[in-house]
Amino acid sequence: MKLLNISESRFSILLTLKKGNYTVEELSSMLGMSQTGVRQHLTILEGEALVKKVSIKGPTGRPKYVYSLTEKAEVFFPKAYHNLLLWLFEELKSRDFPLEEIIISIARRNAARYKERFKNKTLKEKINILLDMLNSNGEFAEIIGENKIKKYNCLFSYLVPQFNNAICKYDETFYAELLDRNIKITKINNEKERFCLIEIL
Repeated sequence: MKLLNISESRFSILLTLKKGNYTVEELSSMLGMSQTGVRQHLTILEGEALVKKVSIKGPTGRPKYVYSLTEKAEVFFPKAYHNLLLWLFEELKSRDFPLEEIIISIARRNAARYKERFKNKTLKEKINILLDMLNSNGEFAEIIGENKIKKYNCLFSYLVPQFNNAICKYDETFYAELLDRNIKITKINNEKERFCLIEIL
């Protein structure tokens, strides 16, 4: 399944390398493409860090090169991480695990990784750092008024319908830990607007 913008020929190489590591000659034979064409495509894919070349010992003892996918190339193939996470949440809930407590603990642990960035900063500086973090994560956030942030994209939206309170508790705890202030999150969803309002109290 092709997910991103890439030529059909280069995607066919990625798809073949998903099955194993191959030489230029092997790829040429498998794909019905000239060796020169394969090399040209591999050079481009290497430049984009989607494939890597590894030297191995050939039958005669001389080294030969095989190509394999990099971790970056995995974005071209379907994944179901969100399904696994949803099933995990459902299982925890069905067993009466303290889901909210677990979420809070995860949020605090994750926030601890970023604490140093916020150390000895004013509240305004902290809010701007948080805003940069949100936008670098693709959450499309903006500051409005005083000590308020609008966030237009929830990274955990797939889980929100079933576990809205727990997901909001994660964000609330994460922001509170970083800003050292109480946080109130209100979900706005009407015919005109859809966003989360983060109020720093």
